[in-house]
Amino acid sequence: MLRRRRVAVIFGVGVLTLTGVGVASASVGHSTGSSDASTIVHIVMPGESLWSIAREAKPNGDVRPLVAKLRRQLGGAMLQPGDEVVVPAA
Repeated sequence: MLRRRRVAVIFGVGVLTLTGVGVASASVGHSTGSSDASTIVHIVMPGESLWSIAREAKPNGDVRPLVAKLRRQLGGAMLQPGDEVVVPAA
């Protein structure tokens, strides 16, 4: 009986973990707490750069101003998987 519960709990945690990875791979569109609803919080995934995030947020045109803005937002820190970056909504 106890073994079945353990297996069920481990299975449930595994499913939630796998589901969470799929959700985290997309940009999270929750409010940033500001009155500006035209921004989203992007969760940085392994292999992403400021340039790739900026290009995703702004598919056309010059992304250099957005990359500079994101750099200022990070305050000189290195971009790491799991970081939250506020970007304009597409």
